[in-house]
Amino acid sequence: MPEDIIANLILALQQHPALTLAFVFIVAFSESLIIVGLVVPGAIFMILFGALIAMNALEFWPTVFFATIGAIAGDSLSYWLGRRYKNKLHDIWPLSRHPEIIIRANQFFEQHGIKSIILSRFIGLLRPVIPAIAGMAKMPVKIFFAANVSSAIFWAPLYLLPGLVFGLSLEVASEFASKFIFLLVFILLIIFIVLQLIQRLYVFTKPYNDKIINYLLNWGEKHTILGEISAAVFDKEHPEIRGLSILAFIIFILTAILVLLNSSFPYSYNPFYYNFDSLNQFVYLSLQTFRSPPLDNIMLWLSYLTSSYFFAILCLSLGILFIFKKNLFSLWYWLAAISLPLVLSPLLSNELARSLQQNINLDVQTLPLIVVVSVIGFLTIIINSGLSYYRQKIIFYFSSTLVLFLILAQLYFSFQVFTQALFGLFIGIIWFNVLGIAYRRHTKESINKKTRNNILIIIVILLFYPGWKIFHHDKLYISSDDYLVMGTNSWLESGWEILPIIREGINQNKNDIFNLQWLGDKQDIVSSLQQLGFTNSLNSIQALSNWFLDDVDIDQLPVLPHIHKGSYETLRFYHYNNKKQELTVIRLWLSKYKLRQDNPLQPLWFGSISSVNVKKQLGISYLVTSQEAINDLKFDNTRLTVYKRLMFDNKENKNRTIFLVM
Repeated sequence: MPEDIIANLILALQQHPALTLAFVFIVAFSESLIIVGLVVPGAIFMILFGALIAMNALEFWPTVFFATIGAIAGDSLSYWLGRRYKNKLHDIWPLSRHPEIIIRANQFFEQHGIKSIILSRFIGLLRPVIPAIAGMAKMPVKIFFAANVSSAIFWAPLYLLPGLVFGLSLEVASEFASKFIFLLVFILLIIFIVLQLIQRLYVFTKPYNDKIINYLLNWGEKHTILGEISAAVFDKEHPEIRGLSILAFIIFILTAILVLLNSSFPYSYNPFYYNFDSLNQFVYLSLQTFRSPPLDNIMLWLSYLTSSYFFAILCLSLGILFIFKKNLFSLWYWLAAISLPLVLSPLLSNELARSLQQNINLDVQTLPLIVVVSVIGFLTIIINSGLSYYRQKIIFYFSSTLVLFLILAQLYFSFQVFTQALFGLFIGIIWFNVLGIAYRRHTKESINKKTRNNILIIIVILLFYPGWKIFHHDKLYISSDDYLVMGTNSWLESGWEILPIIREGINQNKNDIFNLQWLGDKQDIVSSLQQLGFTNSLNSIQALSNWFLDDVDIDQLPVLPHIHKGSYETLRFYHYNNKKQELTVIRLWLSKYKLRQDNPLQPLWFGSISSVNVKKQLGISYLVTSQEAINDLKFDNTRLTVYKRLMFDNKENKNRTIFLVM
């Protein structure tokens, strides 16, 4: 599990601090070094270092110091190489293949002078090149060194900050939604890495694009039918309808053949057969371990974005807009982006996806991902038409992130299984990219600013639909009323062991022990707790705002909920001891057992009783669960009646008491 990996990683880093700090230096040094810095994803590593600082795996000031020194050393060496070898650096890969990087760096240096040394630290591919340009231009050493040192001092903390925020969010969220935060931020990190790799791949392959296009066109001249496809996509003077229609037909036939090969023939006669159900179930069940109320709501909102109703209105609205603007060229491509995925959708159905949804109460009919990917991808191409490179990149990053989260939502609720989604993503990307290349090479003019704004207005208006649906949605998961009956004596003797003992968290070392089991009706438990001086924890906006106060009492901070198996505790009460300035929290979940003590049967609850402490980090004060064991239940000279106390041993907390209350 991810939390085990993180726990082991933190432990390993804490055991080898010198090697870890050396690695920090190497990363900062490499990212600043000419040539090497174009390849090394230093920003990603710095974010990870920041997260590890927040998780107490690294010390803040030593990490900042070694990152700063590494950045200064890397820039200094780049400056010396530029001063020593000058234009000879242009002949080294990848600069030899991408002279536009040098041209852009020279323009930036001439425009900003000494300020370029400071600004370039925060600008992607220019970062490792500008110091070398300064060396080639023979900038005075003292001036360069002053700019180098001052910019590195600011660079290291700023690049660590996103990771620090991430780590802090995990620390705070460990109280109420650790896995939820971990999953979202982990996916965002993966998206960031993938998009950075795509951007660098695009930059490095750009000089070869014309050669590839010419090769495909020459190859197409020798093949009558398949040549229509390359000519339709790349030849600006060639009609595109016939070639794209041939490609669509080929994709349909190949998809149909693959589906038939994997499903229609018995395993013994089919060498291509493989049963993917075990993989699909593993992915679905793995995502279910991240279940939490916040994540449920986000995934539900995203699911409504993929609904057939939402996409029908979106596609129809934009189609009408293109007709109104008399842009029939864009309309034809828009219909092409929708049509083929819709035709392929019946071939990609999966019975397993429907069977996994039995316990989910959803009234949304979602479209297959092949349709979602194709439509959003081509819509991105239309919106980007005529924009600058940087604006195109921002829109591309946003739409790519959205698509990946939409895929996650479909997998989360099993609207589609993993292999089904993967295949739909693959075909959808191929189709909208082919359409996009043909669209850009054949269009006479880009869409104007007014049309683009109209498209964006339509999208923004439609985004209110998912929010409205969630607001009116009933309970998401169907809960069973079935329960198991246990004898009271059986529970007191050994039956207590059946109930959960440990609450899963983001870090196994911080797992909470379920040290409380309570037999009784909900109202009786609430009444007993109130008589003992406990207060129901209902977090208000004012309580949440107290996080940001410098001096705040422990009882004024919000007691955040905990999650077990995707659900918050049913009861959450806290007790404040004014003399000792201590806060004790009781959390209870309803188990599936009822005991034969009285008539009617009494429900059995499980949960925890724990003390909480105040922790301050990055100017935020919040409560964290203490790992010190509670061995007695005494509140304001009133002892809670405990029928039995049992000792539970585990690796981290020996002699933990399990309280059985009746």
